[in-house]
Amino acid sequence: MPDVFTGQEFAKRLSTGQLKKSIVKVGMAKTNDDSPNTILFAEGRMCAEWISIPVSVIEQVTLLGNVTCRDHEHPLVAIRFKEPDPKNETARVFAELVRRGPHTQPVQWSTVARADSGRPVHEVPVETCIEQCVLDFQGCLHWGGHLDFCMYWFGKCLGVCARKGRESTGGMR
Repeated sequence: MPDVFTGQEFAKRLSTGQLKKSIVKVGMAKTNDDSPNTILFAEGRMCAEWISIPVSVIEQVTLLGNVTCRDHEHPLVAIRFKEPDPKNETARVFAELVRRGPHTQPVQWSTVARADSGRPVHEVPVETCIEQCVLDFQGCLHWGGHLDFCMYWFGKCLGVCARKGRESTGGMR
């Protein structure tokens, strides 16, 4: 994994200024029938505003599960992007903007237990619970969490949502 180094690798990258936070986005993916060398991606859980991403700019894709989108499902993925060519100033600037992300506070893991705005989890719709899990996962990555650590908490959060879903339907979900 690109964010894990041996002591020697870390020291070398640190001394040469090669340590950069990975660019990772979480959202839904689907095939692009118009172009086999791209995928379509919608950030978060919004089944709209799909963008075409060339597979050549993707370093790694982690499948996080499947999410419902209206009457169907899509894979929920974490896409780790390749570093842009340092000679491409526009790509470099956009990469830095993405790394900095929105001006938000660090993720508070108490949302795993309460899911939304301090309301008990049983009062929050399952979809809102899952959306909060995605936001927390993105926040974890944005604030420097290792992908494995963030995925662990994402799984815990989704487990809370799944229990909530089963409870709200009498175990029929």
